[in-house]
This record gives sequence, C-alpha cells and structure tokens, in this order.
Amino acid sequence: MFLKSEQDKVDDYKKLSRSPAQEEENKVQITFYPEKQNWHDNHDVYVIIKSSKKQLLPQNLRLFWNHKDITTSFKGIREVIFEDKLNMIIKIKDIRLLPFQDNDITAYYMDSESGIVSSTEYQKPECLLKEESNIVNTDPFNVKQSFINLVRTESEKANINPNLLIALIAQESGFNPKAVSYAKAIGLTQVTELANKHILDEHRRWKSDSRIKKLPVPIIRALIELGKINEKNEWRLDRKKSVIGGIEYIKYLENYWKGNITLIERVYGTNFNQEQVLTDLILASYNSGPFRIKTRLIKDGRAWKQSKSILEARKYVGKIKSYCNHFASNIQEDKYENQAANL
Repeated sequence: MFLKSEQDKVDDYKKLSRSPAQEEENKVQITFYPEKQNWHDNHDVYVIIKSSKKQLLPQNLRLFWNHKDITTSFKGIREVIFEDKLNMIIKIKDIRLLPFQDNDITAYYMDSESGIVSSTEYQKPECLLKEESNIVNTDPFNVKQSFINLVRTESEKANINPNLLIALIAQESGFNPKAVSYAKAIGLTQVTELANKHILDEHRRWKSDSRIKKLPVPIIRALIELGKINEKNEWRLDRKKSVIGGIEYIKYLENYWKGNITLIERVYGTNFNQEQVLTDLILASYNSGPFRIKTRLIKDGRAWKQSKSILEARKYVGKIKSYCNHFASNIQEDKYENQAANL
C-alpha cells in the first residue's frame, strides 16, 4: 500500500468538498480571526466553526499550508477555547507567517457520518495604492493622533491610501523620526540619497546636509542625537517633510511604472489586476530601486517576486500589505476569548 502524497491529500479533500446541492445544508461554516493573515508579527489565530445540525468534533478539522497537511504540527499550540454541540472555537497560539512565503492556508472540516467536507481559505492581506480606507489603529506602535491626522491629510492630498503610507512608515522606521539605516536612508520614510535627488527636484528649498554623503553612519547617528544634524539643516528629519517626501517618491515610482505599462502588459497580458500589480511594483521599488525590480520583471516575468536576488523586497512588500490591512482593521485581541467566556 502506497502512502498518499501531501498533494493527493489536498486533492482528496477538494473532491469531497464538491458535494451535491442537496447536501449543502449539512456543511459547516468555517471562519478565521483575524479575517486576513498577519505577516508582520507573532499572533494568535482563531478558527471558528459553526454547524446548523451536526455535532462538531475537534479531530475532524484539518489545516493545510501550501498543500501540506500541518494539523499535527499544531498539537502543542492548539486549544479548544469553546465547544458545544453546534459551535467550536479553536485557538492556535503565537504563530508566525513569513511574508516571503506563499502562505496558501485552507481549513477543512469533514463530517464523520456523511463524509461531506466544508472548507475555507484563509485570505491573504491586501493593500492598494489608491484604496480609500481609514486608519483604525496603529497597534503595536504608540502613535500620536496628531501624526495620524498628518498622514491622513497628506495622503488625501496625494490621492493615495493612508494605510499604505502609515504601513510604509511602520516598516521603514518604526515611527522613529531620527532613524538612520546603514544605506544612509534617513527619517520616518527612510529616504535614500538617490530618492533624495528626485524629491529635491520638486522641493528645491528643502535643505539637505552635505555631510551625510561623506560621513560614516555611526557618526551621522551621533550628530543627529547631538542635534548637530537636525530638521533645520536636513529635511528628512522633519516629520511633516518626511511624510511629504515619502509621498513624493511614491508618486515618482508610480509615474515610472505607468511609463512602463507596455512592459507590464507584455508580462501579465491585458487581463490582470493592474492596481495590485502596480502597487507591488511601486513598493518593491521603494525598497530595492526601480531599475533592479524592472530587471527582475524582464528576466523572470510574473515570477519576479520569487527571485532570490530581491528576497528582501518580497519580505518588504508582504509586511507592508500586512500592516496596511492591520491598521485598517478593528482587531480585538480578546474578542473570542471573551465570547467563549460568555457562551
């Protein structure tokens, strides 16, 4: 007898899940909480299962990740926090989903008697450059409302998603206005020397300290802490200008990729989610530079994000999408713990 491969198991569940219409009433409802995957930190995930007729059993739930049955992997961190005949809440504790992986996650529940399988895919985080959304929270960062208002106002002026911008700031600097990277990217939006040139073309009166090009990073950081390099002689250290400058560079990258729309259509065809592809290309370019990303797009086509040479950019895009979705959501950490206690 041959053991089934992981793909065979997935296919078996998919076949079973295609039940006839008359059996639909025997299916169960499966949902995840948070509603979309979190790719930016460790977190708890809740699987909520509801049945209209049949008693639910925890052992009938199977979890697949990238076509592999990972149910047994969660034995030590899985807890049934509520269970009655028709409802079940399962908590998976402190998991980490890496942003450079595919993270195709599906929950299956098989009814013991009928063999009917219900399934739900765990949705991935999404974020579009032009999407309208409200900044609902900034957890785990402690961000002043005045700064949130600044991001919202400047985003609206530029017609870009405020949650994308505040997610970019979270990923770039962790909201530290004095942040300096080893590549000499500076400030909240971590503007590099190359990006600085493009931004100063639009804001010629903004001052940039010439010492930054010459000095090593530890010295630059020390001078910033001492106040020798500050928001008066280096615009990137000014909170408002850093936000505006970050937006300016995003708009530059947007125009760059719209100018390469023929290349994008040659790679993707004409029937594709243009807004999502453009957003991904813009974010990846903010991290790794547009020329580098364009090179991967030409060489690798649709698989450009899978290139090992831009792994950091893939992580970056994934984390920003995750933060963007998270900041737009009213995430309640104890929602299902409290619900279970009151049921």
